[in-house]
Amino acid sequence: MSSRKSSSASKSMNMSNSDMNMQMKIASSGGGMTIIIVTTVIIVLYNLLILGYIYNLEDKMCNCIRDWRHDFIKYFSMAMIAYSVLLLVLTGTAMRHGMVMKALCCSIMVLSFVNIMCLFTYIGDLDSSRCKCAIEDQKKMHTFLNLWRYVLVFFLVVKLITIIVSAMM
Repeated sequence: MSSRKSSSASKSMNMSNSDMNMQMKIASSGGGMTIIIVTTVIIVLYNLLILGYIYNLEDKMCNCIRDWRHDFIKYFSMAMIAYSVLLLVLTGTAMRHGMVMKALCCSIMVLSFVNIMCLFTYIGDLDSSRCKCAIEDQKKMHTFLNLWRYVLVFFLVVKLITIIVSAMM
């Protein structure tokens, strides 16, 4: 049961424990595959949007900040797409709950925290440096990411508080 929690948590990155329990109950019922497919599609689409945004900043005419965070976000998004598809393919098999997948899930969870902080600071730096490629050329996506970064940090803080409170009980 705990391996299912770990897999679900890494897939949806910011899901609360009650949401994970609900998803596990749904997954064990008849409609579980639909939930898994919808979750996977959302994760893949989100990461494809991030990749499109990042790739547009790699244009030769774009002189925006391009440091390790840019590369980390790009490669992490690629990895999340591959990981999500792998989880979908392995759903219903014993391999989904094997040691390799548990280790991969833990790695993804740790890297998710790094990715959130990279996304938060990188988008903020693009905004404060008035990067034309990000702010003007990709206005809607930049605005979305600028707001989304606060949502991600909020969920991260709530999750950390939940972990601390549950550890104290």
